[in-house]
Amino acid sequence: MKSKINLRVFILLIAGSFSETWAQAVRPCFITGNVPLPASVTYDPSVQCDLAIKPFPDVPDVYMTVNQVTYRFSQRDISYQSSADIIPPVIFAVRSFGVMKATDKLEVYGKLYGAINAGVRSQGNKAATQLTKG
Repeated sequence: MKSKINLRVFILLIAGSFSETWAQAVRPCFITGNVPLPASVTYDPSVQCDLAIKPFPDVPDVYMTVNQVTYRFSQRDISYQSSADIIPPVIFAVRSFGVMKATDKLEVYGKLYGAINAGVRSQGNKAATQLTKG
């Protein structure tokens, strides 16, 4: 009886170790390079990719659908630098995100930026990394 319990515990331990290794081996679609990411780079693995659009070399566009609205990095509506108006950053932020009503939208844009940042950094392209910093 004791050996059966030990065998079950052993199998559970092996299965647990395998699932942890498997989770580490499965990379999000936007991590296309092999350069290790710094610990400070965070991303949401639920962000999805559109492989047809590449805002940076070898890094696909990313998107999320929230409440039946799809937000994409490539729409560039989160980029202050691509804004047609020459306005102060605070005005851009209020126009883009509202005073306090669009925190969900801001959170989605943060996740999209994090995914693109991780994808670009995984490529090791220092010039492109500078572009993500603005």
